[in-house]
Amino acid sequence: MLVGSLLAFSTVGEAQNTFWHSLNNPCDRFFYSVAVDTSKNWVYATDGTNVFRSSNSGESWGNPITYSSATVPTDSSGGVNTASGYSSLAVDSSGNVFGVNNNGIFKSTDQGKSWTEVGAFQGYFFIIYIDPLQQIFALSPYGLYRSTDDGTTWSNVNKTIGLGGTVQAFISNPLTHHLFIATATPSWGIFRSTDGGATWDSVNTGLTTTRVSSLTSSANGYLYVGTQYGGIFRSTNDGASWSNMNSDVSSSIVVTMAVNPANGFIFANTFGSVTRSTDSGNTWTYYTSNVPAIDYVKGIYVMPDGNLFATTSYDGNYLSDDQGQTWKQANTGLANTSVSAILVTPTGSTLAAAENGHLFRAAGTGDDWLFDWLFGTTPVTDLAIGRSGMIFAGTRGAGVYRSTDDGVTWQQMNNGLTTVSVSSVAIDTSGAVYVGGYGSIFKTTDSGANWVRAAQGITDTRVNSIASAADNTLFAGTSPAGVFRSTDSGTSWSQVNNGLANTNVTSIASMSNGDIFAGTSGSGVYRSTDNGDSWSPTDATLSLDSVTSLVVNTVGKLFAATTSAGVFCSADNGATWSRIDSTESSVQTLAFDNSGYLLGGTNGAGVLKSVEPTLTGIHSVRSVPAEFFLEQNYPNPFNPTTTISYQLPVGGLVEVKIYDALGREIAALVDTRQAAGNHEVTFNATGLSSGMYICRLIFSGHAITRKLMLLK
Repeated sequence: MLVGSLLAFSTVGEAQNTFWHSLNNPCDRFFYSVAVDTSKNWVYATDGTNVFRSSNSGESWGNPITYSSATVPTDSSGGVNTASGYSSLAVDSSGNVFGVNNNGIFKSTDQGKSWTEVGAFQGYFFIIYIDPLQQIFALSPYGLYRSTDDGTTWSNVNKTIGLGGTVQAFISNPLTHHLFIATATPSWGIFRSTDGGATWDSVNTGLTTTRVSSLTSSANGYLYVGTQYGGIFRSTNDGASWSNMNSDVSSSIVVTMAVNPANGFIFANTFGSVTRSTDSGNTWTYYTSNVPAIDYVKGIYVMPDGNLFATTSYDGNYLSDDQGQTWKQANTGLANTSVSAILVTPTGSTLAAAENGHLFRAAGTGDDWLFDWLFGTTPVTDLAIGRSGMIFAGTRGAGVYRSTDDGVTWQQMNNGLTTVSVSSVAIDTSGAVYVGGYGSIFKTTDSGANWVRAAQGITDTRVNSIASAADNTLFAGTSPAGVFRSTDSGTSWSQVNNGLANTNVTSIASMSNGDIFAGTSGSGVYRSTDNGDSWSPTDATLSLDSVTSLVVNTVGKLFAATTSAGVFCSADNGATWSRIDSTESSVQTLAFDNSGYLLGGTNGAGVLKSVEPTLTGIHSVRSVPAEFFLEQNYPNPFNPTTTISYQLPVGGLVEVKIYDALGREIAALVDTRQAAGNHEVTFNATGLSSGMYICRLIFSGHAITRKLMLLK
């Protein structure tokens, strides 16, 4: 199979869904295990629930299909499946993938599309490892199991080495093929087996601590150990003795280590830096700048192209193409964050609040996000910013937080606040801040230092949204009591539901002309043109949808996000609405950046951003194709590039691959989940010989092929 510079290809976004593009962030997906298939240069990774596959060394990942049953059914659409979550993965020299979990050992012979249990085991396994001799080892609390026939049969070679699940690493010496395990249990340290795992001896001579956190080996047979508060040690004699090679990190934990087999470079991550040695551990260089989320790196892996891949516990995943000196985010296909609130600051920083209590921050275009703050496990429900630049965050269970430095640091501000479950935050034209919870609204006029109750007239209802009109009149959308209005800066409120058929109001927005809009749960959007005295439904297009967010841009265009029908826009004050997207991800919150781009926080897919600013014309979504179809490539014959177009009637996992006349795979152009619509991809055959090639499109268990003719 041709790789690297011989093939170049690019995908073009869905032609029918040109409104959004995914930022593939924020992402806090943590990979427990990463395994490289050297036969195809593919990479597999598991987050404990899903299995992902990358065909480009971690630059992007195909979407998985997850099953929770003990056995894994075949996925006809070509997705990668998992049974109750794998904790460890390994790939043999033939490309077979092995995974272990609470139910046993599983094997896939078709790149993760389907899995079969191998061996009948009780209990769970937590590590699987394949040595250079292609012996497969699976470690459980009940002992070490070994297979020498590609997983067909297994033998328990040692019944005591499971060590209660405290094993941190399992490796072999590439020269002697002896096995080594590292444990973090006090007084245990490193164990070595010279007989294929049957017996194990403690090999800790020279270690000043036996709390071992990481272990790796290099092609020259050297072994490297990272410890907890003891530094990095090296053995040049197969573990017989160890020497401290880096005492500078003795005040920290060496979380993970890796060796690049191509150049012998050694990499180690501590709580504070990434360090590298280019001379077998004799000297080390530290990199602390351009190394994002260094406190949370959980694994460093060498990819098939020699680049480094790092997985973090809060900040997604990163790639380094300069051997660890600088890093870039690599979360394409992995964004998993449910975003409950988005805010763009005057400096251009974007804050995205996750429902799991994490807060992410991005500068500039929003392509690179950093995990900035952890509100415990308390979800952030809303964000608002005042004219002074102070940012307020409402939480579900911890009250209100305030930031005075663009969202970098936060301080809890709950003095006088008798409710800690906040569902909405708003700031009026005078700078007063209002927060709404269940049955109450609180107000502060001193930047959150003190709060007073400002909810006379509001009882037994949840305040979902607060908006300030141009004349400083306040409106509160509640469930199930409808809309309340205050004309005295929140001192008292009156119910204003005349004409409002649905009083489960989820969102409130105001126009500069004084019109007020109320989004409801199940009845679309209502409008008031008389300061809330009466309400009338807008276009019936939204009449059955539950509205999750309403926002107005600087030129008066109104946008509504719904739970299941997408995002809609009205350019005529709510008289008519047009759907402007076709994303499968549920958008639950909307915001604008400083240039008028629309940002959408999704339920489980991170943040979306509009392709163009919303200040000019916006087109409604095109119709979805009625059938699954692969067009003939154009031009054909071609030299050296051609465009391949195809149609999807529904969203799903898609594969577009090129084969030569002998049936050998030449290129995987597409291997990911795509939305319904019209798609196209470019195939670049530079470096290939003239002749016939086959393009194969696989979708939902069906395949279509077309013949491509390359003439040079």
